[in-house]
Amino acid sequence: MTEHSEQITTYLNLFPEVTWDRYVEYDDTFSVFGWIARDDGRSDFYTMDFKKGLFNSSKCSSARYSKEFWSRICAVHPELPLDAHIDCRRVEDLGWPVKCVYLKEDDEAA
Repeated sequence: MTEHSEQITTYLNLFPEVTWDRYVEYDDTFSVFGWIARDDGRSDFYTMDFKKGLFNSSKCSSARYSKEFWSRICAVHPELPLDAHIDCRRVEDLGWPVKCVYLKEDDEAA
C-alpha cells in the first residue's frame, strides 16, 4: 500500500484527535487503527479502511466524536449520506457470557 500512502495520510490527518497505532494490509485493503484519549483516562478507538488508497469504511467507539468524524468523511465524500452514521454500541449491553469491559456504575469495572 505504500503507493497509496499520500492519499491515506491525507485522510488520517483529518483526525488530529486520533493517535494512530496499528495497521494491517491484505489483498487490496489497508486498515489502520488509532486511539482517542478520553477525560476519564480510558481510550476510544477509531479505525479506517481503504481499498486501493480510497476510503472504504470507518468505525468509531467514541460517543463524543463518532458523528463528527463521520461528518468529516462526508465533507470529503459528499456522495455519502450524513444520516448513514451508525452509533457504536457496548458489548456489555448484550448481556452475553463473554469477557468484556463494564462501564455501568452498578457493574464491576473491568
